Amino acid sequence: MMRIDVKNEEIHMYGKQSRRLVPAAAMFAALALAAPASAVAADPPPEYPGCEDFNITFTFTGGNQADRVVREKDGVIYTITAGHGTVLTVTNAETLKSVTFPTQGSVTQVTQYPDGTADIQLTGKNLFILFPGDDPGPSTKLYTGRVTFSNDANGRSTVTSTSGTQRDICAELAP
Repeated sequence: MMRIDVKNEEIHMYGKQSRRLVPAAAMFAALALAAPASAVAADPPPEYPGCEDFNITFTFTGGNQADRVVREKDGVIYTITAGHGTVLTVTNAETLKSVTFPTQGSVTQVTQYPDGTADIQLTGKNLFILFPGDDPGPSTKLYTGRVTFSNDANGRSTVTSTSGTQRDICAELAP
């Protein structure tokens, strides 16, 4: 996920360094709105170390997202992002093999603490990317159900629970 502090009305990536995209639909929609159309069309998508043996890239179309800071209390920020309708394509950056799927609907609830840590819960259909150094990582999976994870102050993610179905995107894109 992109590692940028979570703030209302901005791209929602969790942590400090450029890493993971959660939820992917929200990030892609925000990036598309933030960049001029000519820049989006001209620049190749960035590569992410989301699989054990190769990097991946993303493209997207459509989608509607809404962000809301539910409350802020004692320095803790509670945020909800929800949306639907984004179609994602994930590509093996080396072989150019790709898979495309709709995200249909997702909700992300974030509790961000003053010390830079965060607890995140994803529900619905979410593409979730873990990088080297995350626990467990690296991996790219499409979850339909619920995923909870935490980020430490250095931006490292640890998955705490999953339920529902998992689709291993790395296995599908392997050479």
